[in-house]
Amino acid sequence: MMALPLFDQLMKEGNQTEAARVFAKEYYDNGKMGYTRKLLIEELAKRVEILEARNKRISKTALEQIEVVQQRNVRLEKEIEKLKDDKRKLQQEIDLLIENREPFRDF
Repeated sequence: MMALPLFDQLMKEGNQTEAARVFAKEYYDNGKMGYTRKLLIEELAKRVEILEARNKRISKTALEQIEVVQQRNVRLEKEIEKLKDDKRKLQQEIDLLIENREPFRDF
C-alpha cells in the first residue's frame, strides 16, 4: 500500500494547521504561490492554533466550574433534605405536645 502524501496524511490525522503549512511550502517551493501568500497561510495557521489553545483553556475552565456547581447542588440538595426531615420531626413534636396538653381550666 502506498503511503499518503504528507499533506493528505496530516489532513487525515486532523492536523489542518500543519497541513496548511505544508501546502503553503509545497506551492511556494514549486513556484505556484508567492512568498506573501505563503506567509499569509502560515500566519493564519498560527492564529488558528492560538485560538484553539485559548478555546481549550476556556472549555477546561468552564467544565471545572460546572463540576463545582454540580457539587454545590448536591450539597444543597442534601441540606434541603435534612431541613425537611428536621421540619417533619419538629412538627411531630408539636403535634405530640398539642395532644398531651392539659385542658384549659377556668378559675
